Amino acid sequence: MRAMQVVKIPSERVPVMIGKNGEVKREIQRKGRVKINADEEGEVEISSESSIDEWRTTEVVKAIGRGFNPDKAFKLFGDEVYLKIIDLKQVFRSDKDITRYKGRVIGQAGKAKRVIEATSGADLCVYGNTISMIGGLDELGLAESAVNKLLEGASHAKVYSMLERGRRRMKERGI
Repeated sequence: MRAMQVVKIPSERVPVMIGKNGEVKREIQRKGRVKINADEEGEVEISSESSIDEWRTTEVVKAIGRGFNPDKAFKLFGDEVYLKIIDLKQVFRSDKDITRYKGRVIGQAGKAKRVIEATSGADLCVYGNTISMIGGLDELGLAESAVNKLLEGASHAKVYSMLERGRRRMKERGI
């Protein structure tokens, strides 16, 4: 029996998911062992014989839709790699608040985002009203912790030191 998932992504991200001459779409279909149909409005149909392949590919398409470049999104085809999406509309009421807190996570000239990525090992993307992360469970836990602290108003210095402590603990455990 053939399973099918429908994922909605922003219409401006559809060309990224398809790629030049359909290269990215073909690569997604090959790596995910799925069939993909996408329309201009951003509705993407994913079908496969395997529900696991379908789920993994759905996560890859969601990641591309949330602003990741395809190479980073393809990490989700690996074992023990996950996607975490924080919807800022569920946390903050006004667009002004959302813009301010996205700025806190990005930091001046992108510094906060770079430090979170380098220290946690997770990939981060701030796009639209979401903050998305790709990584293993430990990496995601550390990155999500840092993002949440920034969203709660903690100083960048405190978040950076928390990240360093978390990174040391991960190294001690051999991660």
